[in-house]
Amino acid sequence: MMKGHQEIKIDTGNLLSCDSFKRKVILIPAVEVIEGVKLTLDEFVRRRQSVDCTPPKELWTSPDSPATIIIDNPHLTHKIDPLTRSGLKVSVKVFTYTKSCSVFTDAINSLMSSLGIDCIDSLTLSLPPALQGRAGGIIPGGSIEEMKAIWACAVKNALNGKIKDLGVSDLDASQLRQLYDWAEEIKPSVNQVNLDACCVIPPELQSFAKETNIRLLTHNDPRDMLPKETVDGLLSNHSSHSEGGSSLILPSGSSATDWSCLWVARYSILVTGNGVIEGKGFLVSLVRKIVDGV
Repeated sequence: MMKGHQEIKIDTGNLLSCDSFKRKVILIPAVEVIEGVKLTLDEFVRRRQSVDCTPPKELWTSPDSPATIIIDNPHLTHKIDPLTRSGLKVSVKVFTYTKSCSVFTDAINSLMSSLGIDCIDSLTLSLPPALQGRAGGIIPGGSIEEMKAIWACAVKNALNGKIKDLGVSDLDASQLRQLYDWAEEIKPSVNQVNLDACCVIPPELQSFAKETNIRLLTHNDPRDMLPKETVDGLLSNHSSHSEGGSSLILPSGSSATDWSCLWVARYSILVTGNGVIEGKGFLVSLVRKIVDGV
């Protein structure tokens, strides 16, 4: 948790275990995360309202003290069996809204704790929206200076055994070359390309990737995975559900508009033998600043 902030961590669990989610066959990533968070919040509020039909216990020890609460859905909790772990590939993409190394490390630690694993097989980094161009990635032609801090943090976690394979998202040929040449201990093995930005992968990018054995993969993730207005809407739907009209989720005195997204971690669990996706879900961190000047 960031100093001077309150935090809500939302753990959707394995959304493929939810029939209502699976019935929505074709969901773009921006809709998937919204549906997953909404499902988790709805279930959390339902459980809080049904406990002995009495006013639910206050979640927050103090409305103005730093704290973290975790909201999950016990019906969809998914811990990977250690006996089957070797036959699974856990792939993660982290969408961070800050360059902070501690925030990035908290995201991957939270995800590994949720899944009951000690290592992520493949992790892709997505830059904070403020540092991206319109179509995602660093502003075309820009430098990779902003990426270096995040990459260095990811490498540190990889060297500690938490990540096996590291990749990036939406770098053009020049930027990918800059990062590749600068990185010493671990170099990027994957570069995801948003086909909304380029319908055909540029030849220069293809050539450099072939030269360095970097895999080029496509994606359709939005530039901003969970925009402020979306967070406002999701929390506003649960801002007055108790008998007294107070929130069943937010601390007293807080409104939905006080909160913003700090990071989103999306994971998928693939059975390596047959390519079947066994699990898919999101962890989301929402924060509210409570101490000025921090």
